[in-house]
Amino acid sequence: NNGEDSTAVLAGFTITNGDDINGGGIQLYGSSPKLSYLKVTGNSSSNGNGGGIFCADYSNPVIEYCEISNNLAEQAGGGVALHNYANSIIRHTSISNNYTAVNNPKGGGGLLIDTSEPELLDVVIINNGSANYGGGVSIIDCENYDLTGITIVDNNGLSGGGLYINLSDNITVHDITISGNSAN
Repeated sequence: NNGEDSTAVLAGFTITNGDDINGGGIQLYGSSPKLSYLKVTGNSSSNGNGGGIFCADYSNPVIEYCEISNNLAEQAGGGVALHNYANSIIRHTSISNNYTAVNNPKGGGGLLIDTSEPELLDVVIINNGSANYGGGVSIIDCENYDLTGITIVDNNGLSGGGLYINLSDNITVHDITISGNSAN
């Protein structure tokens, strides 16, 4: 929360059993550290967003070689929530078995992209769920965004089991795999 840049590095840890309104495991506001080789698991955001990781307000961290699993967000972004121009780089990372519990219009069991434009490379989003929208990925209120470089498999949600896009213009989706997802 103090404007950290990429010279601040958190690497090689397991972040578990955290609970906060936003960002049960890791919470970033206006900071852009490097998060490498982390296991972010078993965290929750009670009454908020980003069970595993929450990035907001121009936070642009590099998240690489991480396992983000078994996290719970009451509202949106069970695994990772990117909000308000959090243009992160997420690469070589798996987001699995995360969940959003409340019928929230933003959803995103695995990953919520809300008014942000992250760069994704070799990201696997698998077996996540949402009580509402976007079991795997939910994209809300974005413009001119290019979604590429991810695999979205075996997720489920009320609408958009794998991928849900709303309130967004000119979204390009290419070079991704979407398979085995389900929605009511």
